[in-house]
Amino acid sequence: MSASPDYFQLLRQYTAEALAGGSCPGLYGDPESKENILVAFKTGEAMTSDFSGTLKCIFDPEEPTTPLPTFFMSPAWITTRAFSEFLRSLNVTDFEVFPVEIRNTLTGQTHRDYVLLNVTKSISCAHLQASQTRSLGGDLVVVDRLVIDDALVENQSPDIFVAAEDTDIIVVHERIQEALIEKGFPDIAFQKLEKKSSHIR
Repeated sequence: MSASPDYFQLLRQYTAEALAGGSCPGLYGDPESKENILVAFKTGEAMTSDFSGTLKCIFDPEEPTTPLPTFFMSPAWITTRAFSEFLRSLNVTDFEVFPVEIRNTLTGQTHRDYVLLNVTKSISCAHLQASQTRSLGGDLVVVDRLVIDDALVENQSPDIFVAAEDTDIIVVHERIQEALIEKGFPDIAFQKLEKKSSHIR
């Protein structure tokens, strides 16, 4: 029997150039835009008809705007077009992209070279006894340390998905992780996820 593939959490890594500046660019939803106020992002599902089709953001005015990263983690997963196109070149299909406009309130410039990367596959994948989680009240749970339940993903072998237990977590298959490393995105990091199985052997 062949070994099951490894999975990795996709993370933003702060480069030496960014850290030398003391901080890194951040985004907010554009307060001047009345669109998408009630739209939920990072759901692991296709965007609904409530979404206008374009996400409008502003740079955090208290943070530098350079160097610009490969992706932002808030208010949604927002990546460079080059990153999303590279995923497509790997035949990854479980995501959709939408235009993003990022306004610099200090200069008036608008950046349009980023896209909203909406992962459309969600898997309840956590080994709950082994993972480290904390409740924020109600149904809100944060997974501080995700351990993959091999029994929940072994028959799917997905390229990319969000953990249903905490949809802030994007998980990629080892083949995607290897390809991204080879491509050389300098500000992307990967956390290899421990695997356990709930199957009784």
